[in-house]
Amino acid sequence: MERQTPVFGANDMMNSDFRPWDHKYLIQRATDIEAVASNWVEFYREVFGRNGLIDTVIDDKHRHTFDRSETNVALLKMLTELRSVDCAAHDGDPQRMITIRIPASMHERLIDEAADRRQSLNKLCISKLVVPVDERFNPPQKPNRKIRGRRPGPQKGISYVSDIVMLPAMTA
Repeated sequence: MERQTPVFGANDMMNSDFRPWDHKYLIQRATDIEAVASNWVEFYREVFGRNGLIDTVIDDKHRHTFDRSETNVALLKMLTELRSVDCAAHDGDPQRMITIRIPASMHERLIDEAADRRQSLNKLCISKLVVPVDERFNPPQKPNRKIRGRRPGPQKGISYVSDIVMLPAMTA
């Protein structure tokens, strides 16, 4: 898919509704993709993923504006609908590690964004985690579905470093 070249003039920049991308085109293409996507992961890859629809239409100069646009909100709502059907130093604050399952296309996108920002992937993810969740893009948990993953706190059968007795070093 080739990147569309935005065509606009200086007067367009003065219009508060100005956007250097075709809203109708993006929504129509995403709707077409949604119709054939077998799950939200496929839709994400084809629309939001590396070299997906957005990458082919929106140039880097306008990406920040696009990310805050009504067009992007509409695409995120489509993704949310599909998701709802589918299934350092911390000043003495202990660190915890979490493991999450994400599609490879989302991981690639995060790697690209971290590199563009000259940040570690970990720092980028933490930055994203501290932003409050917009409920419009958070699919509800199905009432009879088990919540997957570890529970907070100590897990049965897991030893922690604090439980290990350190023996004196043996001298030669």
